[in-house]
Amino acid sequence: LWRAFMLAGDQREIQRYRRELAQRSLFDALMERLDGESAEARAHLITAQIMGLVLLLWVDEDPALIALSPAELIDLYAPSLQRLIDGVDAPGTTAG
Repeated sequence: LWRAFMLAGDQREIQRYRRELAQRSLFDALMERLDGESAEARAHLITAQIMGLVLLLWVDEDPALIALSPAELIDLYAPSLQRLIDGVDAPGTTAG
């Protein structure tokens, strides 16, 4: 079902629904927890990263990603998400 939903992305109604789903399920929760001047931008970027991973894993069934164990995926993917969560703008600095 998720695959069909994502593949139907060329239809405007499906695109709108997908944005609303991402907004409700990810972005809003992130906005409640993130702080600093760039919190909104970081929430959008985190949402984009997670939705991109979902797309590649469950829709495109990317063989390289599927081949990773959950631990490997977390080890490789988590640092970029954590950087956005923490609000690090550049090496040695933090947002806020």
